Amino acid sequence: EIEPGWHIYWRNPGDAGLATSVDWKIPEGFEISAMRQPVPARIVEPGDIQVFGYKKRVLLWVDVRPPAGIQPGSEVRFSADASWLVCKEICVPGDAAMELTLPVVADAAPVNSEVFAEFRELLPAAGPPPYELAWEQNPAGWNLRVAGIQEGARMDFYAFEAETDLPGHTSGGIVENGAASLKIPANRAVEGLLVRTEPRAAWVV
Repeated sequence: EIEPGWHIYWRNPGDAGLATSVDWKIPEGFEISAMRQPVPARIVEPGDIQVFGYKKRVLLWVDVRPPAGIQPGSEVRFSADASWLVCKEICVPGDAAMELTLPVVADAAPVNSEVFAEFRELLPAAGPPPYELAWEQNPAGWNLRVAGIQEGARMDFYAFEAETDLPGHTSGGIVENGAASLKIPANRAVEGLLVRTEPRAAWVV
């Protein structure tokens, strides 16, 4: 839960801010995924400072895979050092050291499954977007043309890395005649999220 008016940041914080990070220490033989992050919001602050982050409520998590042949009756211990930045008119850094010890059992019922289900729905969709995409590079960066969009939608692009190669922000997401032309200020190839704002969905492109 995030206090009203405050926000934390996505993997690419944008023009300002700091991404939330977690340094895990896990038992030998276990595997851990990259952090799962729901699609963020583009937040426009005074002075046209644009950041990517989360307000009100968010769940950031990892998937953990135990080693084959793990035996019931033992315990496993996980620890993590987390750091984040939460901002409103001012920014406040935060950090926490966390530990969790779990028993190894043959069968267990999951807890908080409804919370995970809620936020899994907010992850980028699997697979390619259901649109026709065409990339074109020009002196101002990249132009991403998206065709086959229903009227009333609006498109956006959130780069995975900060768009600092060229000045400005992604623009041009208004849909006309079933297509939008997104102007992305970057002088190198970029990867990120193609975001449809209504109804909200996103795909990795």
